[in-house]
Amino acid sequence: MGKKLFSLCMALVLCLSLLPATALAAAPPVDQVLYVGGVLISRTGYWTTDGKGSVTAYTGESTPTDNYIHYDADNNILTLHNATIKEALKYSDTPPNSLISDAAIGVLNQKDDAELTITLAGTNTIAEVGNGICVLAHKESTGNASLTIMGNGSLTASVSVNSGILVQSNGGNATLSIENAEVTTTSSSSYGVLVRAKDSSNASLTVNGGSLTATGKSEHGAGIQYTFGSRSSGSGEPSLTVSNSAIVKASGGKGGISTNSSTDIRIEDGNNSSGGIVFDDDKGTVYGDVTLEDNLTIGEDESLTIPAGASLDTNGKLTVDGGTLTQNGTVTGGVTYKVTGVSLSPDILTLDVGESSTLTATITPDNATDKSVTWESSASGVATVDTSGKVTAVSVGTATITATAADGSGEKATCSVTVNEAATTAPSITTQPSSTTVTEGKTATFSVVATGNGTLTYQWQQSTDSGSTWTNIDGATNAAYTIPAAILDMNGYQYRCKVTGTGGEVTSNAATLTVTALPEPEPEPEPTPPPYIPPSKPNWTSVARKLANAQPGDTVTVKMNGETEVPGEVWETIAGRDVTVILDMGGNVSWTVDGNDVPTATHFADMDFGVDRNTTGIDVDVINAITGEVSSVQITLAHDGEFGFTLTLTAPLGRENAGSWANLYHYHEDAESLSYETSGEIQEDGTASLKMTHASQYAIIIDEQSHELPFTDVTSGAWYEGAVRYAYLHDIMEGMSATTFQPNGTLSRAMAVQIFYNLEGQPDISGENLGYPYEDVDAQAWYGDAVYWARITGVATGYGDGTFQPGDSITRQEFAQMLYNYAKYKGYDLTAEGDLTAFPDGSEVQEWAVPAMAWANGNALINGHDDGTIDAVGTAIRAQAASILMRFDQTIQTE
Repeated sequence: MGKKLFSLCMALVLCLSLLPATALAAAPPVDQVLYVGGVLISRTGYWTTDGKGSVTAYTGESTPTDNYIHYDADNNILTLHNATIKEALKYSDTPPNSLISDAAIGVLNQKDDAELTITLAGTNTIAEVGNGICVLAHKESTGNASLTIMGNGSLTASVSVNSGILVQSNGGNATLSIENAEVTTTSSSSYGVLVRAKDSSNASLTVNGGSLTATGKSEHGAGIQYTFGSRSSGSGEPSLTVSNSAIVKASGGKGGISTNSSTDIRIEDGNNSSGGIVFDDDKGTVYGDVTLEDNLTIGEDESLTIPAGASLDTNGKLTVDGGTLTQNGTVTGGVTYKVTGVSLSPDILTLDVGESSTLTATITPDNATDKSVTWESSASGVATVDTSGKVTAVSVGTATITATAADGSGEKATCSVTVNEAATTAPSITTQPSSTTVTEGKTATFSVVATGNGTLTYQWQQSTDSGSTWTNIDGATNAAYTIPAAILDMNGYQYRCKVTGTGGEVTSNAATLTVTALPEPEPEPEPTPPPYIPPSKPNWTSVARKLANAQPGDTVTVKMNGETEVPGEVWETIAGRDVTVILDMGGNVSWTVDGNDVPTATHFADMDFGVDRNTTGIDVDVINAITGEVSSVQITLAHDGEFGFTLTLTAPLGRENAGSWANLYHYHEDAESLSYETSGEIQEDGTASLKMTHASQYAIIIDEQSHELPFTDVTSGAWYEGAVRYAYLHDIMEGMSATTFQPNGTLSRAMAVQIFYNLEGQPDISGENLGYPYEDVDAQAWYGDAVYWARITGVATGYGDGTFQPGDSITRQEFAQMLYNYAKYKGYDLTAEGDLTAFPDGSEVQEWAVPAMAWANGNALINGHDDGTIDAVGTAIRAQAASILMRFDQTIQTE
């Protein structure tokens, strides 16, 4: 990196020496304003940032040493030095454009070119804002918009509503340049980088050295987006230029790099310099001649192509870890291929004490750079392993041998080893009986009793010539052999058994078979039906003995035959062991318990495992409140309370329901409510298996989808859990990502109108006049259709200045007004009216919101907080919205 920086500096000095002095820096254009962290920056000076991301004017006498911002007004250069910015202007505090009102750094020029140069030093962060950096030439402007980010530092911008970096000119060209800096942008709702120019103009992005990583996380967001005009399509020249070994990575739900232009994006390397690498989602391409300065890994599902005419000097820094490298051009410097898989043969091994066997480790891929593995035994006192994979049995027991790839990939494979006691002597053996007589047409059985150490194998032999010649009998490999129906020709045959152990081999004495002629048949008596013998109840003493002798991995099934009570000693016998017990209750109903789940050193009382299906103790309205009138089954368990460990109940729910989901809800009798427990898919035989730790009344709701939430930040048992599940299952609200809901996150105006649009079923508005009157609403944004629908239905409108402000947070009274407008649009009863004076802060409800708040309170949609306040001017959060919409959908919409 040092050589590269020196070369860049020398080149820069040479270039600057050839330019006139006026080309080195330029004052900000006339009529341009700059806001940083919500603070107007209009003069040369310093500002500091703190851990909360606030920007404060610096009043010290000396120059700040860290965590500061400097603006050079004469040259229009903004320097960030280990700065953290987490604040932006509210709309009312800014010039009339909501894009920079939501930006951490906002530049606006409404009459001329909009320009800014940002120099990075150290590590800089932008977060918790709607827009990252916005450079905007707007309104009356016919000029261009340009942003240059340079320096040897880094910048990470993470935003929630719009773009991490936005450069927009409504009257000319738009240009974004990154010089040697490391820039990372992420937007959870829109684009990582958006370069927007006038229709038929140029929108260009140049990365010269350093790197750009841009991510648009939503399904509507691209990593890098070029847009021309304000419609879904346009015309213009989108371009991306990489040079000086720059690396660009772009990914998003809409694609890595995207444009609405009728002209394809032109991607190329810079003139008279080395090129760079561009990743469009998972597909990377080398442009021109590139030398890697930092480590680069091609992971699983990723690819890198060096096309003909291009070259890549890896500098020993390229690693392929499950991805694909295509080399049509020149590659030098070496490539490291990581191990992606390890397998062992065999993966199960049985040895006697003192025996050895060598395991074979197979590495994938075949071209892995380092195919060596390290070996480890989980119990070296049972079995050891050396560096070649040779396993030696030491003592009776079990051990796991692990082979781990030595290249640091973490890939590994295991072999389960069982060590038995070695045989020391040959077994002793006798045949029982030594001779037998059987009637023709009947069978006879000989058996042997063998003793000795080690595993014994049996092979029965037959002689037809009084023991002169012995022949092995196919399939006769047990301790007993039953001779098929005898005929007189078998008279005098002899039988013996050969028993083999690890200590030797021995043959039993010969036994003689005598066959007598078949007697005349006697008349068969009239058959009498056998007496009915009821199935026997479980013999728990026998069950306990069988469980005590069970080996790791064994499964013991107990047929209950009408019995439902199980002694506590059964669970104490398998506690902490790898032994499974299945209680077969009959009728395809069973309980399964894994001994590993049963706590040790615990005394269990006898428990009744009776299951009553199709009970009616839960009111059907309580069940319908969960997800509507879908199929359900009520079950009641005889046991009441905690089991003390986890059990799996398998029960039949009908073959016609195969492929659907069984969703288990626990009934709280006092509250007359249901809480979600778990889900299981219904199999082809109509059964579903559900885990539970306590017993009472349950409802199994059969639905086409699982009711398990995918969100890791929705706490089980939280006051909002049921509401979030209801809103999610009914397609009223979605998560902020695939795994997060952000229940305490602020509700924005865009989110609010999208919720009501979802509640209405997202009606088709393609036949409407889709003219968007709001200058700050992109028709292609994820909330674009919802904003238009809300305007034409009267659910929500914009502001008098022609904006909608989609990223602004919404208060509880504003949300109540939207809810009231929606109810009015639907023709619902609006006569209910709560007493707002009952709340200590009821007078704070603004006059325009009084009817909506009174109606919402009268319908128990918006109630007070724990402190008794109704908090009308407080900011609404997503969990509150889910709770309000659930009550609205269950009460108002069902009337």
